[in-house]
Amino acid sequence: MRYRPPRNKWGADFAEDYERNLEDIERDITGVEEIVEGSKTNAEQALTFATEAKGKAESVQAQFNQVIIEGDSSVEAAQARVDTKNVAQPTLKARLDNDYNEVTAQLAESAKLAVNLENYNPDGTGITNSLQSFTEAISHAKLLNNVASLPIPIKIAPGTYRIIKNSDLEIPSLICDGFATIIVEDPYAFIVSSNFTLSNVRIVSTNVYSKTTDTFRPIFKATSQVENITFSNVVFDSELPISDGSVRASQCANFKAIKNFRLNNITVRGYRHGFTVDGLSENIKGNMLHFENVELPIYVRGSSPTVTDENYAKNIQFSNISHINTQAQRNNYFKLQGADTFLLEKCDTITITNVISENPIERSCYSSSCRNAVYHGWNLKNALGIKFVGGSNSAINLNIIADNCSIYNINAVFEDPTLSQQGYIAEFYWAKDWSVKSCRIEGNNIASSIVSTMHHFENGLVEDCYGENLKRGLFEYSYVGDIVNPEGTISAGNYVSGVNGLTVRKNTVKNSNTLDYNVVRLTDVNPPPIGTYRYQNVLISDNRVYNHPDNYGHAEGVNCKGLVNINSVQNLRIERNQINGYTSSDSNGNPISLPFQVGSNSRNVYVKHTENLRNQDFKYNWGTLYLSAPSVITFNTANTTFSYHDTAVVTLNHNKNDSYSTKNIASSYRISGKMFISDATDFNLTLIGSHLSGYTLPAIFGTLDIISDSGDVGGYIISKTNNITVKTGSSSLFVLTTTDGKLALMKDSTLPRYTIRYKLGVLSSFILEYSLAT
Repeated sequence: MRYRPPRNKWGADFAEDYERNLEDIERDITGVEEIVEGSKTNAEQALTFATEAKGKAESVQAQFNQVIIEGDSSVEAAQARVDTKNVAQPTLKARLDNDYNEVTAQLAESAKLAVNLENYNPDGTGITNSLQSFTEAISHAKLLNNVASLPIPIKIAPGTYRIIKNSDLEIPSLICDGFATIIVEDPYAFIVSSNFTLSNVRIVSTNVYSKTTDTFRPIFKATSQVENITFSNVVFDSELPISDGSVRASQCANFKAIKNFRLNNITVRGYRHGFTVDGLSENIKGNMLHFENVELPIYVRGSSPTVTDENYAKNIQFSNISHINTQAQRNNYFKLQGADTFLLEKCDTITITNVISENPIERSCYSSSCRNAVYHGWNLKNALGIKFVGGSNSAINLNIIADNCSIYNINAVFEDPTLSQQGYIAEFYWAKDWSVKSCRIEGNNIASSIVSTMHHFENGLVEDCYGENLKRGLFEYSYVGDIVNPEGTISAGNYVSGVNGLTVRKNTVKNSNTLDYNVVRLTDVNPPPIGTYRYQNVLISDNRVYNHPDNYGHAEGVNCKGLVNINSVQNLRIERNQINGYTSSDSNGNPISLPFQVGSNSRNVYVKHTENLRNQDFKYNWGTLYLSAPSVITFNTANTTFSYHDTAVVTLNHNKNDSYSTKNIASSYRISGKMFISDATDFNLTLIGSHLSGYTLPAIFGTLDIISDSGDVGGYIISKTNNITVKTGSSSLFVLTTTDGKLALMKDSTLPRYTIRYKLGVLSSFILEYSLAT
């Protein structure tokens, strides 16, 4: 306080100044007494803090004693469970929750000392600039912070405040008992530090940028590592001249490394980016976050995915997130790559649940070099899905695999025919130990597949998923050229196993594959040498494919080629799949009667399958199918013109010295079957072989036994020299040439087949049993 100086002459003015000086001195004395009392309080707080520090020091021994805990995952986890009060919490999560509650309580205590902005005469109508009022309140809060050693917030009364800054401004926490609006008109940021809270505030940015602007200007940012940052009940709005996404505000908040970041009940409208965390961070949690007309709502990066290191952002949890764009807003963006609902790079231990992602610029989530991730309960609309990708490049010593990633209960719908990119539930490139379970996708002939993969992956699982009206189908893998070995043991370009461990089971696909693909589609631009394998340890089982078939079982309205066509495979199992409606052909253009093909560069291939056919002439055209023992294929064949049913069981005539080796079943098989023909007077049926000239019939031998409803009993013997004889004791009904009223078994002279001919006989029914082998 500056006191009034004495005047040169004694008079009334001197007496008046003297009295006023006495009043000011008394006021200052009172202020000093208050400061002394405050210092006393601070001393007591300091003693408390010192006691807590002592407790922290004493906890070191207790932490050391917890180094080994039976059944725990690591000694670090056991040590981390001991809190600053020397108490061993039952789990690491309980420790983190306890620490968070303590910090929250401390912040609540600091709120009692808040600086009231109203004391500095701001304009609560938002008409004039309140920067000066905020600056004075900030200065007072800093002074109290230095005295009390607590983060002192600024308390804002409900109202509207316009702040026009001329440079970045450091601010303490901003809180409001009701709801306050802050209008930002400048391109400068509010600089935040540790223990910052923003609550019950609406931020309105009048700064908008065209979609071609490459400058990002966050409203809040940190210039160094911070901790304990909370945004609660906050709305980020923007004053946009047009809402089609061609212009947007820039960015809500941008942080470097951060520890303990909480987002709760946040709404963002009309921003290019929402919240960015770029650095070694941990404990990032968000709940009830809503984004409209936003390019990239959440971006978290531990470090660059192009570097092999352990610099991961850790313990990331988001729930109840919605991201809604219109079609126009989706098509107006600054940069396509990286414009996702979530963009995560080098993150570890991630849980994201209950997400709505509608018309994101690109994907619902792009997870680059992430691990230990669980995503579930998502609803996607016109969204390209969730992608996990790692990287491998020996030239820069890069070796990062997306690891231990789980996706389940995802529902996706595609309704916008203008989408030019392929849509999926999930994608995996350079990944291992991943799973996609209990997901559903309605493609409307826009989306491509349930799961797409590329390059290299290990131990993938697709289970209990449903897809309808898809361009491609259930699963696809693409090998696009020489790949770098992710294990680092083989030089670049020589790693030939693109897939090591794939299970596709209990999935259903309906009315799919409009682009003439298999339901499980595998492409390889450069197959490996004979004896080496692109695919290892593959299981395809218990899947259901429903396409509308014609009278012969061929797909109508779609171009599904079948279940799978695979080569260069070791350890393959295909079992108990059901495929209704497919159209597949061999190299000669002839239809194939099985929905799968396996090439000759294969080993240990086991197939157990039942195929239902509607035309006996298609039964034995198997295309290229190399199998191992003890594969079993059962054919149930019916005729569409008369009462006929044939059940045949086909097994492989395998190599007894190496049961894992494969043989072409078309030339090395054993068949046992039973045929029922009812109420027929004339027929010509194929017993074995094909009605197509492009089929090659191997030399076979076997027997055929027949009984008619009239009591005629007999049969035939076939030798490998194509010699057919009637069994001794057979009825006169059985002959070797076409004869009226008789039944004959013959070798077709023009087609590769044996036929059973009954010509102009009496109305009869027959039961035929046959055993044939090559």
